[in-house]
Amino acid sequence: MILAVMTLAVLGWATWQGYGLLQQQNLGLDAATRSILIIAAAVALASAFMVALAISNAGDKTLRAHQFAKRFALYEKYNTAWLEIQNDFPGDQPVKLDVHLKELEALVVLLSSSKVIKAFYECEKTLGSDGLNTPAAHSARQKLLWAMREDLGQPGDFLLQKELLKNTN
Repeated sequence: MILAVMTLAVLGWATWQGYGLLQQQNLGLDAATRSILIIAAAVALASAFMVALAISNAGDKTLRAHQFAKRFALYEKYNTAWLEIQNDFPGDQPVKLDVHLKELEALVVLLSSSKVIKAFYECEKTLGSDGLNTPAAHSARQKLLWAMREDLGQPGDFLLQKELLKNTN
């Protein structure tokens, strides 16, 4: 993006210098030729802007695709770890999570959006204070899953979210 802005700045400066040079009467160009050159420079500047914008958009799209794959793998790993924890401990046994999710914390901070990071810390705090098998823990986990879903680009359906939260409590 910085390269595109710098390129546009240089092209704008060159166009301005060319315009100033063409306005001088000692070049021997008539008014029609000067007008054509000015229009050609403006078209070149607009074309350069459109190309820079297209390159920027293509780069953003590629970055989002790479991030999607990494985030999806991370969220899948989180869900797998969660299911393993739930299978290891029976439903009536109180469990406090402190170490189980710490290995995923660094990856969540590096790869996830701020909304997922906030939901992850809230979930971790709730699990640490209330335990694994509590309504508050299930609600916090559902909020985290919903934030992950939105981070992956799935549309946020308010009614579906309320239905999921209602079913887990």
